Amino acid sequence: MKEGSLFFMPPDIETGYEVPFASPATLLIIKFEGEKDPEEFLKYLEGLKDRLSESEQKGEIFKISALPMNHPARSFSESLKQI
Repeated sequence: MKEGSLFFMPPDIETGYEVPFASPATLLIIKFEGEKDPEEFLKYLEGLKDRLSESEQKGEIFKISALPMNHPARSFSESLKQI
């Protein structure tokens, strides 16, 4: 795996996944609830940006900068900068 790469982990299938990085890494895992077909997963990802944008316009928060200064996610984000 390389930075920015995607790895498909379908439900109910053991992957034996191990983090392949020599140094600490932050991984974003998107849980896909649908068919086990990789093509369906790609369709889900392709529409994700528009769905998230629509939710954000309705007031859902997706950015750390939109959270209150004392929110736990901000503290966690700051702690990652020290790794």
